[in-house]
Amino acid sequence: MRARLPRPVSLVLAACVLLGGTLTACTSGGTTDDGGAAVPGETVSASDLVPSPSSVAGLSAQQPDLVLERASFCDQVPDAAVLAALGRREGGRVPSLAQWDDGDTTVLTQGLAEGTSDVAHEYGCRWTTGRGAAVVPGVQAWVYAPAVGTGRARSLARGLADSVSGDGVTCQERADADVLGTVGATAVCSSDAGRAVVRAGLLGEAWLTCTVTARSDVATGALLRRSDAWCAAVALAGAAD
Repeated sequence: MRARLPRPVSLVLAACVLLGGTLTACTSGGTTDDGGAAVPGETVSASDLVPSPSSVAGLSAQQPDLVLERASFCDQVPDAAVLAALGRREGGRVPSLAQWDDGDTTVLTQGLAEGTSDVAHEYGCRWTTGRGAAVVPGVQAWVYAPAVGTGRARSLARGLADSVSGDGVTCQERADADVLGTVGATAVCSSDAGRAVVRAGLLGEAWLTCTVTARSDVATGALLRRSDAWCAAVALAGAAD
């Protein structure tokens, strides 16, 4: 799922993205897709749990010039945002956090496959409900360490869906999804392990990618809404002062 490019261009983005043009990452009723307690109804209300604006469209409307720092941001992500992305009740137990910085050796995956160990050139974090990098459900986000220009961002956005496909994972672009930042794309992926929504976008000179994974029986619309609120929360957490 992840292609290796010649150094120094082969700077790997965890969970789906290689900068160079190649990219590799609620339920109805009263339970979440991992069996945990949920607020009754289709899903946990992101607007109740995630700081406003709680959607990508709201973020663009309220903070159109938001600039993301290319630095570690994981400690700034609200627990409520993680819980909402997983469809869990506010005040519930937040899953284990794994985070990495530019230059760290870590397991890079899009969330539906185990991935491989490599040197990261990004700042990222992953919350999963069990051991391993590809535990479903889970959420993750990462920002590429080097600056990204508009031209490169457009290339990355155009190739997102095709590049996240492979190794038993099939992805399709969702052209109707709201764009994250000034240039971006969204892909919906599926595999034997479950489903994932991958959003990526340019905020200032920072290329941000965020993913949400769930079991296959979670409706695509519900997973898109989780992803929408999750990406907005991550962008706010990593925004420059």
